[in-house]
Order: sequence, then C-alpha cells, then structure tokens
Amino acid sequence: ATCASATMLHAESNSNSSGIAVLQFRTPHCVTAGAEPVKYTFQNGGCSSSMARHSVHRFCVDGVLNVMTFNASDVCSGMPSGVGTYPVGTCYEVPVDGTSFMVAQCV
Repeated sequence: ATCASATMLHAESNSNSSGIAVLQFRTPHCVTAGAEPVKYTFQNGGCSSSMARHSVHRFCVDGVLNVMTFNASDVCSGMPSGVGTYPVGTCYEVPVDGTSFMVAQCV
C-alpha cells in the first residue's frame, strides 16, 4: 500500500501553496548522492485532483501527513479508496522506481 500511496504523494505539486513539504530523492534511503531532492509543497487540508482518475486530500495531525485518496467521482468526499500516514522525518522507499521520499514539513 505504501508504494501506491507514495506514487500519489508526489504526483503533483503547487509551488504557491505551503504547509506540507515533501522531498523526493532520486535514490533509495533518502540519500542525495550528489543530486538535490525535488521539493513538492502542498496546502494543508487541500484537495487536489489528478487527471480525473482520483483526488487526494492531504492534512497534518501532530506532525504526521495524512493522505486520503478518493475515486474521481467522489472528489475528496465520502469513503477514501486509500489512506496513508507519513510522519515527518521518516524515509519511505519506492521500490518500483528506486526512489525515496520524506515529509520534511507538516504544519
């Protein structure tokens, strides 16, 4: 479940919003290896939809990023199809593509 959630976590970004910052590394184990991580920012409590397939609601509770994914027809309402929790500072690997990510800020 982490893999699917991880993919949805950094599927889109909006540099104008703030509150949630996620760093995506091009390597496993959240190691920079000479390449700076890509920083994605999201609005705390915001809802974003991705190409009509699903929508994602992100919010922070006590320094933990909660990611709820909904089917396209629900648009951040009703029962989520997936839920992920990501504490700040924990590294999550994405075995599918050999990358990793970490929530750097959640306020």
